[in-house]
Amino acid sequence: MKSFLAHLFATTPKTAQLGHEESERVTQNLMMAYAVENSEIAMYESLATVAAAAGDAETERLARDIQAQEDATAGKVFAMIPAAAARSFQQLAGARETRSA
Repeated sequence: MKSFLAHLFATTPKTAQLGHEESERVTQNLMMAYAVENSEIAMYESLATVAAAAGDAETERLARDIQAQEDATAGKVFAMIPAAAARSFQQLAGARETRSA
């Protein structure tokens, strides 16, 4: 049951993209990727905290190292969102002007 629910909820964001233009989907995919990266940052924070509480310095260090990598990736993804959103707006605005003319 958990597996089924996980699969169902994993497809929900993609279902919301049905009928959207490609440029919109790119922006939405970037937003989802950013959310996933931040979820992973939080997961590694929990792991590092538990490892520290258990006195496992090696696991804590590894969790912090991986967390830093996830944070760097999140920053790179976030930096791409404004350009993708602007491109999407320009394409959609241009398409609407063409249709109304």
